[in-house]
Amino acid sequence: MTFPPRAAAVFGDMIHVHGFVHCDPHPGNLFVRAHPEDGRWQLVVLDHGMYRRLTPQFRAAYCRLWKVSHRPQTIVVARLCRVCARAHSCCMHACVRRI
Repeated sequence: MTFPPRAAAVFGDMIHVHGFVHCDPHPGNLFVRAHPEDGRWQLVVLDHGMYRRLTPQFRAAYCRLWKVSHRPQTIVVARLCRVCARAHSCCMHACVRRI
């Protein structure tokens, strides 16, 4: 896996599986190194001081939003955006703005 897909997978996992958003994911907060055991490259996320914890309700709605966003179901997408915005507007802003 190359760097962009790996970074997307790491941040996607953080948000969609674990319910956290790293609010400062710029290149200076990403470090690539050789894994100490097998030598394969490893992505290391730095600066863990700026995270937001997503509520379970927001995380679930946000996951559904991404799941349907590629389909032409604008009514469903609009409804999920409203659910996410009501659940935690600052988290919605952080997820959309940074990722």
